[in-house]
Amino acid sequence: MSHTASPVRATPRPRCVAAAAAVLTLSAGCAWLSGGEVREVADLEVLHLVAEQPPAELPVPTTVTGHAWVWKSPGGSGIQEILPVPTGAVVRLADGAAGLDTATGETAWSFRLLDPRDRADVALTPDRQRVAVAADGAVVVLDPATGAEIGVHEYEPDPQTRGPGQLEIRGPAGLAADEGLVTAQIQESGAVDVTLTPWAFDDGNGAGGGWSTEVPACNEGISPSRIEDGFLTSGAVVLLHGCGEPKDADDPAEDDGVSDLVALDLGSGEELWRLAAGEDFTVEHEKNTLGGGGHFAVLGDVAVRQNLALHRGTLVVDPVTGEVVSDEIPYLMSSTGSDFVVRVLSDGYVALTGEGMPRQGELWGQYELRDFSGRVRGAVPTEFARADGLLPLEDALVRLDWADPEDPHLFVLDWDGGAEPVAQIPAEVKVETRELTSLVAAEEVVGPATFVAVPGAVLLREYRHGQPQTRISGFTG
Repeated sequence: MSHTASPVRATPRPRCVAAAAAVLTLSAGCAWLSGGEVREVADLEVLHLVAEQPPAELPVPTTVTGHAWVWKSPGGSGIQEILPVPTGAVVRLADGAAGLDTATGETAWSFRLLDPRDRADVALTPDRQRVAVAADGAVVVLDPATGAEIGVHEYEPDPQTRGPGQLEIRGPAGLAADEGLVTAQIQESGAVDVTLTPWAFDDGNGAGGGWSTEVPACNEGISPSRIEDGFLTSGAVVLLHGCGEPKDADDPAEDDGVSDLVALDLGSGEELWRLAAGEDFTVEHEKNTLGGGGHFAVLGDVAVRQNLALHRGTLVVDPVTGEVVSDEIPYLMSSTGSDFVVRVLSDGYVALTGEGMPRQGELWGQYELRDFSGRVRGAVPTEFARADGLLPLEDALVRLDWADPEDPHLFVLDWDGGAEPVAQIPAEVKVETRELTSLVAAEEVVGPATFVAVPGAVLLREYRHGQPQTRISGFTG
């Protein structure tokens, strides 16, 4: 993929637009709306609000004690994902991003595309010190605390499409690293070309002129090559690539081809470590529902392949050393007995275990907080066999009860504190999941991306079937 870099635009000249009904003031040739300043960035017309002061950095709650506020997205833009940052949260919107002050429930900053044909993709760099917003040939890099523009990087978009420049290893923009954008392409030889293109505005970030590394693939005579996933750590890009055609998801057999997990140094492109499927790790494909797209998620010091659902999988690796932390996390779920993972954490996982089928009004089993060796560190009895709507915290397990979608509640259960909740707190937003027909679908809409603990608060996004999700409820700990 070719990249066309533009020079730095540290203080771009805003272009005024006609919006008389919404304009509050006109000064220095700039249009100001109630949501910020209208200006042009690359070829994108944006509405940009910058915080005068960054929100305070607060600790992540270890439990939930009460409800604090409800936040409404700027302009009613659909909320896609909640991303934790040191000063609270960045909310990925359908048309951009917004900074959320979790102490007050107010919008700290926002950056939104004004053309309804444009759709934004948003990602954090691994150290969470930069926010990348990509759309239609440009990546705008922002400060996550204030929303201030750090710089603009232009790349060559797909001429056949208009829309978000996906911030993924196979996307037209690439993965957003602190050093620049990382992309991967399959060459005619079957090798995978991995390239780091430094940010056009950031010459002194240590990436020099960037690099391009050819990762050997299909050296066993199996073709075609495929790029399955890629993710970033603070010092490396990790690529999951393979050869041969994988079996259909409904086929219980193993992959027909081979897969390698390889890490490259972000500073030089040199290979750091490599793991081969079948030799160094296994993934149980018969249970591969791919609720998380089969992609890896970085959780603290580990990465989990989400072959069951978001933040749920059977393979956990240390992305720094290449050590396989575990590829034997349990996933048994049957009418006679269950022991299956419901959430992978940075230092272990939560499993739901029980015998037979749950019976009304009787304790059935328990949620167990385990380390990766399987040792139980805490437990909460339960009469429900539910894997969705859960948020494990350091001191408590929080369960969302949406039996009444008009009045859902959070039940707070202390680890080793018994089956009775220590608190029952109204959610103050609707959660209507009755139209969802699978556990994976429920976890997609009420799960790790939308029910999350961030510095300063626990956050829950509403869910109204068939409608834009525009509100987030904030809880104190």
